[in-house]
Amino acid sequence: MRKFFKKFPIHPLFIVYAVLLVLLGQAKTLLFSILAVALHETAHYLVARRRGYRLTGLRVTPFGAVLSAEVNMPDGDLFAVAAAGPAFNLFLSLTTVALWWIFPSIYGLTLDFFYANLAIGCFNLLPLYPLDGSRIVTSFAKDKQKALRVLRVFGYVSSFVFAVLFIASIFVKVSYSLALVSVMLYLGAAFDAKNQRYVLRINDLFFLRDATKPLEKKELYVHAKTKIGALLRALKNDAVYTVKIVDDSFKTLRTLTDADLQKLFFRDRSEPVDKEKA
Repeated sequence: MRKFFKKFPIHPLFIVYAVLLVLLGQAKTLLFSILAVALHETAHYLVARRRGYRLTGLRVTPFGAVLSAEVNMPDGDLFAVAAAGPAFNLFLSLTTVALWWIFPSIYGLTLDFFYANLAIGCFNLLPLYPLDGSRIVTSFAKDKQKALRVLRVFGYVSSFVFAVLFIASIFVKVSYSLALVSVMLYLGAAFDAKNQRYVLRINDLFFLRDATKPLEKKELYVHAKTKIGALLRALKNDAVYTVKIVDDSFKTLRTLTDADLQKLFFRDRSEPVDKEKA
C-alpha cells in the first residue's frame, strides 16, 4: 500500500475536497467525481500508449490527476494526449444526455455523473496551468517558454478571480469548490510551472533503461511500411533491442541504433518506419 501511494500520491487538496463533500452529505457527488477523474485519466493513458508512451506515475487532484514527465513531447502528441481527457469527459456527458431520451428513468441516477463529467471536461480545457488547456495551448506555441510564462500569469489572475467568487458565494450559497480551485491554480502557477518549467503528462521513454536490473537482448524485424507508433509500442525499457528494417522478401535494409530509435520517437507516429523504402 505504501508503494502504491508513493507512485500515485494524492494531492492534499483532494483529501480536503473529499472530506468537505462527505461532511456536506454529498458522498454520491464525490463518487461520481472520482469516477469522472478516473475516466479522464484513462483516456489520457490510452491515447499516450497508442502513441508509444508509458505511464509510470500520477498525482491525484480534486479536478483531475496530473501526470508528470521530463521529456518534450512532439506537438502533435502533446495536443492529442492533453485533449483526450477533457474530450472523453464531454463525450460521456453528451452520451448521458442521449441516454436520457431513450431511458428517461435513469435521469435521477445519472445526473451527478453528467455534471461531474461536464465540469471536469470544461474546467480542464481552460488555458490555465497546470490544466490540460495549458498543454493544448503550448502544443501550438512556437516559443513554449514564453507561452508558459503567460499561462502562469493567467493562473495567478484566475486564482484571484476564483477567490473573489468564493468570497461572494458566502453571501449567497457558499461554494467550497471555488476556494479549492483558487488554491490549486495558485499552487500550480507558483510552484509546478516554476520548478518543472514544462511539465508533460507521460513519463519514461522506452530507451531510458534501468541498468540495475537484468536486461534481455532482443532482435526485432520490422517491415519498412510499419507505422512508427506500432514499433514504439513494441519496445520496453527492460530489454536491449536490435531493430532491423526489412522488405517484402525479409531482406534487411538497415539496422536501427538507439540513436535512430530516439529520432523515430520524435517523428509523427503515423509515418512508416522507413519513408524511403515504404
